Amino acid sequence: VRDAISDATHLPAPPIEVLSDDDRVYLRWVFARDRRQAGPATATIEEHELPLREASERIVKSGDLGRAARRIRRAPAHDPDRVAATTLVATAALREALASLDSAAQRAAVEAIGTATVTDLAPEARALLENASDELRIMAMATAAALDDRAAVESIARQLRRDVAEHRRLALAETSALVRLGAAPAAEDAIATTLATGPNPIALEAFALVPRATLLPQLATWFGHGNAVTRLFATASEFPTRRERSSSGT
Repeated sequence: VRDAISDATHLPAPPIEVLSDDDRVYLRWVFARDRRQAGPATATIEEHELPLREASERIVKSGDLGRAARRIRRAPAHDPDRVAATTLVATAALREALASLDSAAQRAAVEAIGTATVTDLAPEARALLENASDELRIMAMATAAALDDRAAVESIARQLRRDVAEHRRLALAETSALVRLGAAPAAEDAIATTLATGPNPIALEAFALVPRATLLPQLATWFGHGNAVTRLFATASEFPTRRERSSSGT
């Protein structure tokens, strides 16, 4: 035994494929004094498995998501921890993609988080609301709405106040997200502040998503005296309010 250990002191680390769930390698080794002696032919690797959930948590923590996925694949289909372990690995994969420098990977991850309602990743998705490209910000807003992430309201409202006058796609996405998050008043305030300075077409289009009755007289004025673009958006902004009044019987 001493000779075997001495000979093995300079060997490289074992390949990851032979590690058990606890990151150790287990050998059953026969030491014999007959012709078998003590060599590789008398040694076999034994795999020691932890419960699937515990094993997955350990492997994911090490960052080796491929190994974690392979461990789940080897588990019996009836293992009660299989779904939880799969969710753990998938969530880690999405988190890794969000932190990627690959914009396509980030967009795919943000969309998947919203579609699958991965609420554990709401903070990571929320971080993209301001420090990302316009396309990614728009997707992050939709995801925040899908996750009902109320913590995102303040950030989205702040951006709407900045974008509503000049950036149409962002302003409409921000308004829509705020409405879905139950924060329509925040959107209304930002839009009304911009409209107070004049009939801005982007603000009027956004206003159609969250009609505010107090602005109806001003809409009528813009419709009667504004240019063609202003009249068009003023008309579009008034339609939802008319439908609302009609449905309520007022």
